[in-house]
Amino acid sequence: MKALNLIPRAYLVRRARRRRGRAWAIGLAAYTGAAGLGSVAASIVSAGPQGATAEMVAEAESQASMTKRDIGRATREAADWSRRAEAERAIGEHPRWSVLLGMLARLRGESVVLSTVEVQPPSTAGGAVGGYRLALEGVARSQPAVTRYVLDLEGSGVFDRVTLTETRATEFRGEPSAGFRIDCVLGQADAKRGGSK
Repeated sequence: MKALNLIPRAYLVRRARRRRGRAWAIGLAAYTGAAGLGSVAASIVSAGPQGATAEMVAEAESQASMTKRDIGRATREAADWSRRAEAERAIGEHPRWSVLLGMLARLRGESVVLSTVEVQPPSTAGGAVGGYRLALEGVARSQPAVTRYVLDLEGSGVFDRVTLTETRATEFRGEPSAGFRIDCVLGQADAKRGGSK
């Protein structure tokens, strides 16, 4: 089965960029703190055992307070990055169904008309995570056209399971037609592996 990732590439790139930004902000805060402490330690050591003068103590305190300010600023920046990343993650992890709808339209051809496309979120009943369920209803010019559409859906490799659940004789625009209902499961294999959508 082909793995279909409905999360747009631009979101994935932004997510990776945010993670790098957060890592750099945290690294910068740690580096600034270490540099400040190193500077204070170097000042004290360079004074030697003769004793630190009041001037050196004041300089060390000044550097320590600057280091604390830098650490505080870097921590606020890291928290800001984290909030932004969380907000974008909440928005960006939703699948783009337009990709799937476009594929359904391309596969149906001229002899199939879809009247209903219903997407149900993954079921978590009984602690087991399933995939998205897709219910398609419509009419086709003939029963072989319905069968061909089901085979095309299976052949796309996108769905874990495609089931023709109902066919019936009907009329569409005054012509005899075949009504149908198809149930598809999308992403069930990923859910079992613990993967993403």
